[in-house]
Amino acid sequence: YSAFSRLLLGALIASWLGDLFLHLWQRKIFNAIGFAGFLTAHFFFIAAFLSVIKEVSPGTPFVSVVEILFILAFDIFFLLFSAKIGTSLKGILKIPILLYATVITFMLCKAALMGVTLIKAGSAYGTIAAVTAITGAVNFVASDFTIAILIFNQKHKKNYPLKMFNMVTYFIAELLLSGLILFVK
Repeated sequence: YSAFSRLLLGALIASWLGDLFLHLWQRKIFNAIGFAGFLTAHFFFIAAFLSVIKEVSPGTPFVSVVEILFILAFDIFFLLFSAKIGTSLKGILKIPILLYATVITFMLCKAALMGVTLIKAGSAYGTIAAVTAITGAVNFVASDFTIAILIFNQKHKKNYPLKMFNMVTYFIAELLLSGLILFVK
């Protein structure tokens, strides 16, 4: 019944709504609502991780220079890779996709920072929480990266192995991040 658990539940509900709208109806408006659900889920995850970080290490800044550099590097990599494989991110569409990539990379940074903070604080389950959070967040990034390829690259729309990779990494991410409830108070 902690703030962390409530925020984690909010993230899971938003992810479920994202799945519902993204996969149930194949219209652009529902895809947009699905992505908004996932974006909301990532904000909930970030808030959950920040709640633990602030509780365990109150002086920690909201964002560090290292995090900003990591996010910028990932965004540049994402744009270059997208152009290289022929992903059709054109015009105004680049802005929300880049925003989404920035948010999910920030979520990965906060998952890692939460884990490291718990280890440094000597938390009984700090190491397992860190491994679980980081592995879950990395799987989420991999899942979202591949769904971008599947949606915005015509030649990969029916790529079954890529679809399976996307779903497996997504379910691993959800399972691990929801499992944090067992290790983080």
